Amino acid sequence: MKFKHKIQIAVSAAVAVSMIPFSALAAVKVGIYGDSRIYGVETVFDKYITLTSDGLNLIKNHATIKITLENGEFAKDDNGSFLPVYMTDSRSMLDRKEIDEKLADGSLKGMAFLPMDDDTVSVTLPENMIDKYAQIMFSASAVEYGDVSLSISDNRDIKFVVEENSAWENESTEKEEGPQKETAEIKVGSNVINAGDDEIKVDMPAFISSNGYVKIPLRAVSEIFDADIYWNGAENIIEIDNGDDTVVMTVSENRMFVNDYATPLVSAPEISNGRTFIALRDLEKVFNIENLQWNAETNTATFDYYK
Repeated sequence: MKFKHKIQIAVSAAVAVSMIPFSALAAVKVGIYGDSRIYGVETVFDKYITLTSDGLNLIKNHATIKITLENGEFAKDDNGSFLPVYMTDSRSMLDRKEIDEKLADGSLKGMAFLPMDDDTVSVTLPENMIDKYAQIMFSASAVEYGDVSLSISDNRDIKFVVEENSAWENESTEKEEGPQKETAEIKVGSNVINAGDDEIKVDMPAFISSNGYVKIPLRAVSEIFDADIYWNGAENIIEIDNGDDTVVMTVSENRMFVNDYATPLVSAPEISNGRTFIALRDLEKVFNIENLQWNAETNTATFDYYK
């Protein structure tokens, strides 16, 4: 059966703030939804920034928030026109069609902004929205493999606080407990994988593929990252449900699909001794893996991750 499980991931976006003196002070909380580690050329993703003040009447008239992508570009449609950036009072993460419909019928308050250029947009927040709640939604694409760094500045003396995990269900603003950083150690040829405080026993150990990449069995992927994985043996298809993202790989194919967008793989998944194996380097694109290292003397791969 197909199952869904939301995996919490740490946000690696960098938020920089420029401070300009102003008589009114406001503590504004910035929550960033989704995985900021975006891989693949022109891989479109949706990202939300939630803004809320901690009191009323702290900001007068308006505040202008400037969003800059440091290693990415705002997404464009097939005609080369920028996709709009939305600011609404929604407490749910909506897709573009839902936002447009709700804005049109008046059930959602907000407006749309077009980016100024490939990596900059200025969003003006009216007083009645920033004093209560505002959510900014935009789509962007990675310029190259790696993180899309995000910087935010404003024209008021506002203190931004980065919240890695924010819960807005049932209009709640209570902070959730953040994900814990773990370290995994995978030794080629060993039937035991160390993941945090856990020992994961596998019947088929990790090995080095013909093109030089460490590959681990599919079962280990599920246990290390606490991920929901569906295996279609009839078509040799792997589906990984990672929070709101769906990743689809096919045995022997050198690409995967992330939310239906194709992204190249360094090494295709393969079947060995009846077990399916995936390259660690490709899993780095799916999960929030950091500091992936290889020790040639001990034939051991290590990395940090958030479970």
